[in-house]
Amino acid sequence: MPLAKFNFRPGINKETTDYTNEGGWTDGNLVRFQAGLPQKIGGWEKYSDNEFVGSCRTLFEWSDFDGNQYVGVGTNRKFYILNDGIYYDITPLRATQTVNNPMTTNGTTSVRFTVPSHGCATGDFVTISGLSGPVDGIPITEINANHTVAVVDSNNFDITVSTTASGSTSNTGGSLTFKFEIPVGEDQQSLLGGWGASTWNAGAWGYGTPSAEFRLWNQDNYGEDLIINNRGGAIYKWDESGGTTSRATIITSDASANLAPNKANQIIVSERDGHVIALGVDPISGSSRTGTIDPMVIGISNQNSAVDWEIRTDGTSTADQIELNLGSEIIGGLQTRQEILVWTDIALFSLRFVGGPLPFTTSLLARGPSILGPNASVNGADATFWMDKSNFYVYTGSVQTLPCSVKEYVFGDLNYDERYKIFGFSNQTFDEIGWFYPSAGSAEIDRYVTYDYVQRTWSIGKLERTAWIDYGIYQKPRAAQGSSSGYIYSHETGFDDDGSPMDGVFIQSGDIDIQDGEQFAFVSRVIPDFKFIGIDGAGPQTVDLLVRMRDAPGGSLVTDATVAVDSSTQVKNIRGRGRQIALKVSSHNDNSVNTANRLGVGWRLGSTRLDVKPDGRQ
Repeated sequence: MPLAKFNFRPGINKETTDYTNEGGWTDGNLVRFQAGLPQKIGGWEKYSDNEFVGSCRTLFEWSDFDGNQYVGVGTNRKFYILNDGIYYDITPLRATQTVNNPMTTNGTTSVRFTVPSHGCATGDFVTISGLSGPVDGIPITEINANHTVAVVDSNNFDITVSTTASGSTSNTGGSLTFKFEIPVGEDQQSLLGGWGASTWNAGAWGYGTPSAEFRLWNQDNYGEDLIINNRGGAIYKWDESGGTTSRATIITSDASANLAPNKANQIIVSERDGHVIALGVDPISGSSRTGTIDPMVIGISNQNSAVDWEIRTDGTSTADQIELNLGSEIIGGLQTRQEILVWTDIALFSLRFVGGPLPFTTSLLARGPSILGPNASVNGADATFWMDKSNFYVYTGSVQTLPCSVKEYVFGDLNYDERYKIFGFSNQTFDEIGWFYPSAGSAEIDRYVTYDYVQRTWSIGKLERTAWIDYGIYQKPRAAQGSSSGYIYSHETGFDDDGSPMDGVFIQSGDIDIQDGEQFAFVSRVIPDFKFIGIDGAGPQTVDLLVRMRDAPGGSLVTDATVAVDSSTQVKNIRGRGRQIALKVSSHNDNSVNTANRLGVGWRLGSTRLDVKPDGRQ
């Protein structure tokens, strides 16, 4: 029998059986499709060796008028401005106190401070300043710094320093100033209310609302400045003119503030017209704000002002307040080219700027589809995509369900209790959008699913990332990883895992047979067809090609041959026998300490040929 050439349809399909999916791909990890061919995804490396504190849930990039580039980095414990690889702490302050001789040492590395009614909880942060000289051998720099506190009682807290005090001294330190940051937030979701206890269709039935302690920042630039909001909390502004050493401040404290919201669930800056949009806001009642969020109310600032929110009918303000009429809460919103999309728990609305005395209008786009979390939507090409509790959707002027060949795989193994961690992302270079999400057995994001909107193909994989921004002012996408602390990585950089080989890469085909399995197949030769697109290291780029066999769909695949392939590989003699044949491509020698031919490996699979002969019946 002549050589048989095997070409496979692009995309992963896990909706059918392996046998039904003959000529397709059934599983994969860290693989995408280019020109219809499977290819290892690009690698990543640390953008900066500096770490952030906490778990990062939002990244946003912008530049000022002088070309200075910034990234807003929001974690459950801090908010930073990243500039030239350095994290600048701009976390808002809640209070400042100055106390005389509040310091007590006790011959250990623990130092106690007496600050009446300090208002801290253990784990909160305070910046201490004013110490003019060492105390019991503890250097000034170890006190005049930013610290986490361990609360003793309402008037006392401890910090830990590096140097052991040489003695024990009470009521010392002189006049010290304490700048207390807003309380840190939780990193795990705790659902309140809703009707999400029971299950339906392998997904959570209903939504519920995360507790206010779950910290989920959102951010947008207002010109050169940055507007930030922690969901359920206050709105703050970082003034770029104050430099990277200045803190973000609450907008209600601005000298020009006029009926600015006390609380909101999300903010969006409408770029076309200069309004700040607050979704789920404490509404205006009479001449003041209520102080309690109405989750269905949208607040709109006056044009070209982030702090003037007064609704006036004399033509001097375009501020407004809109209450949506379908649902019980606004889950999230996303700015598109022509409008702002707003999802409630049971509907999708459009918010459009139309000008005039009532500058914004809303219209119902769809009843039924909602969204899993505030960040589970993404813009790609000329469409908006999002993830609901049991389907993917696309909006191109009308709402449609997005056909998905990995739907059961994703929604059947998803941790709905942590759904507010899910976020959509785009990778324009490869025509991809996708979602990072936590699987059912994980409290943290550990998987992704991507959709190529040009080829209309799906890919899946396992990767821990908590936030992402596509290329823009920077040439590469960037993503955050880490829990108590972490790093930002530049993606699509080489083909390695931050200087180490990228292990766990593979793609698995559906089963192939001869005459519908009437004959056993004997495989004696394989002629691989790979294009290596990485960089050779100490050895040539190498990938493993596995020929796997089984006798029936219910049987387990057995690897009959593993061929190490590099650019010089031509023909390999092998031996394999079975009714059904499957091919698998995987990273070479996963977890091996020998990295000579595992670093820098990038590949694209072409048309593999096998020498297959009928080998009788059984």
